[in-house]
Amino acid sequence: MPHKFLITGLPRSRTAWLSALFSTDNVLCWHEPLSKLGSYEAVKSMLDNIRGYSHVGISDSSVGFNPIFYIDYFSEYPIVVIKRPREEVVISLVRCLGVSKREANKKVDASFEGLKYITSTRWVMEIEFQALNDSKIVGNIWDYVTRGLPFDILKCEQFQNLVINKHSSKIISSINMDNGSDITKNKN
Repeated sequence: MPHKFLITGLPRSRTAWLSALFSTDNVLCWHEPLSKLGSYEAVKSMLDNIRGYSHVGISDSSVGFNPIFYIDYFSEYPIVVIKRPREEVVISLVRCLGVSKREANKKVDASFEGLKYITSTRWVMEIEFQALNDSKIVGNIWDYVTRGLPFDILKCEQFQNLVINKHSSKIISSINMDNGSDITKNKN
């Protein structure tokens, strides 16, 4: 049976990015399986019955909505919590996904409480969101969840560049839509 792991955080905390980065020939990191499989029992069944990988994990920002299931299921396995400031998450949900501010706050508050429960109930690796820009930190997460399988630093740096380029294109698009406003206005 494969070794298991869980990566979670508030929405918009790069759980999808980590899922793609951490999926290799030997490791499957499934992003948000509950939304695809429909029930916790189906997620459990998938994790219990998957073969062909040395490690199988979930990277999911909805874990905070039902922390007890995940704490019970991953009781003997590594859990990583990405900590992103609550205010940043709300802004990102509103700007990038078009969620109303009221709904974004409601979603973030519910998830935050669940994540707080997880981190107070058992030991987890907690990583600051901005630390994901450091390949060494991402390598440490990889070592923790895979128990030392070789880490592909080149793949990590390529993924980091994709995030930076995606962010840059949003800034450039907003500048062009702003009818020639100056780039210093949008630097942060």
